Amino acid sequence: MKRHTNKMKIYINKMKNIQDEILDYIKENNDFPKFDFLEHNTTNFPRKLKLIEIFHLIESIANNCYKYPNFYDKIEKLILYFLDDIKEIFSTNEIFDIFSSNKRILLFLFQEGIIKVNSHILTKAKAMPSYYSYLKKAAIAQEEFEKYDKKRKIGENDCDICRLIHNDSIVDFIKLVNQENINLNSLIPESIFETNPFLVDKRPTLIEYAAFFGSIQIIQYMALNNVKLTSSLWIYSIHSNNPELINYL
Repeated sequence: MKRHTNKMKIYINKMKNIQDEILDYIKENNDFPKFDFLEHNTTNFPRKLKLIEIFHLIESIANNCYKYPNFYDKIEKLILYFLDDIKEIFSTNEIFDIFSSNKRILLFLFQEGIIKVNSHILTKAKAMPSYYSYLKKAAIAQEEFEKYDKKRKIGENDCDICRLIHNDSIVDFIKLVNQENINLNSLIPESIFETNPFLVDKRPTLIEYAAFFGSIQIIQYMALNNVKLTSSLWIYSIHSNNPELINYL
């Protein structure tokens, strides 16, 4: 029993090291993370189980980590590193189910031909309307499809006010609010291009959405214009990775 416990501790420590390496790689563009422990019999866990754990780790980071520059480019490189294993060990349905909580990763898997549509995937996608609309290829002209596909890959709400919030563009934000008489307590418009699992199928308020992106100038402007700072902002602000915003709240 003690021997089994020790092996489990070794396994957990290895996964913790991998997590740290992946995060360093994504945040600071450090060296590509090492996955050499997969080749060593340090535990009784089979290779497939180890890979599942790594894939769920990548999925969790993609879902919850702040979107640093080239974020999804790096996530895609991590997945491609395991391409041979995916083809050899996993079925299409297994890979789809592992990454099913992240629309942006699923789009990449489809476009790379790593997974293909079948009855299992079609049934699951249709049960999630925002996923189905996002993943299907639009029946539009090539030029329009290129714009549509670019928005899918960016993976963020593409409406005008959202784009200004993403960049904390306070001058243009105020201009748009005044021109279109936008209520500062209103909700964010829906968009099929939104891929962050925390925002998918949700309608946050403008100030909650601004907190998610750490747009402190816009938040300060809204607060000065009688928009209440509620406790709901905390969970959005944590994602922003903006210490100035945390301190302000």
